[in-house]
Amino acid sequence: MGTAMKPRTEQIGKIEEAFKAAYRSEEAIPVSPAWENKVMEGVRRSAKVPPMKYFDPEAFRHLVWRFAAATCLFVLALTVYAMSSDFGSASDVTKVFFENPLAIDVIHTLESL
Repeated sequence: MGTAMKPRTEQIGKIEEAFKAAYRSEEAIPVSPAWENKVMEGVRRSAKVPPMKYFDPEAFRHLVWRFAAATCLFVLALTVYAMSSDFGSASDVTKVFFENPLAIDVIHTLESL
C-alpha cells in the first residue's frame, strides 16, 4: 500500500480498537436517544445507492481525449495521403458514385470477392 493509505488504515484501526474496548467493557455507555437517531440517520444516508442513469455522458469523458488524439492522427494521415495521391482518380470515383451509386456498390462487392 502507498503512504497515503497508511494514515487512513491507522485511523480505521484506532476506531476498531475503540469499538472493541467499548464492547468488552462491562459498563454501559450512556447515550441520548437524539444521538442514536442521528447515528442511525447517518447509517441510512450512507446506505442509499444513487439511482442508475441509462446514459451517463460523464462516464465517457476520459475517452474524449483519447478519441481526439486518434482523430487528429487519422486526419493527419488522410491529409498526407491526399497530398501524395493523384487527385484525378479520386474525383473520377466521386463522379461515378454520384452519377450511378448502384454501380459503385457493385464494384465494391465484386472487389471483396
